[in-house]
Amino acid sequence: GKIIVADTGNHRLQVFDLSGNFLTYVGKAGQGDNELNFPTFLAQDSQHDLYVVDTINCRVQIFDKSFKAIGKFGNYGDALGDFGRPKGIAIDQENRIYVVDSFFNVVTVFDKDRKPRLFFGGAKEKNTTLFSPMGIAINSKGETIIADSQNKRIVVFRLNW
Repeated sequence: GKIIVADTGNHRLQVFDLSGNFLTYVGKAGQGDNELNFPTFLAQDSQHDLYVVDTINCRVQIFDKSFKAIGKFGNYGDALGDFGRPKGIAIDQENRIYVVDSFFNVVTVFDKDRKPRLFFGGAKEKNTTLFSPMGIAINSKGETIIADSQNKRIVVFRLNW
């Protein structure tokens, strides 16, 4: 096993062994494959591929077990599947990918083929559905738990698939 950390300010991932010893780093500043621009959050799918939120590049980049870039999705924009400022990411048991966008105040859910299927949230001010959400997790009950930062709360959603 390995511990992988988003080294946001250095535009890379740092890799450690389970004892905390530094092994290597992955990535460098840029917009191409294996390049990152302020990576923030990470998630792993059932195939052990690593999904990295590449925040300023407005995309999610996918790395295999050897840390080679094998795919990416998302662009800057306001259509379904686009991002303004992606942050948190989680992957459920069906390999659906949930990406939090702190600019648009939504969570977009992508299917296992990385096609956008739905979004929820949306707000323009405090104390509404989501306002500058950041982190996300999915628990064993299938509930989606979101750090709703500007509302200073944790919100739990239950999607009916």
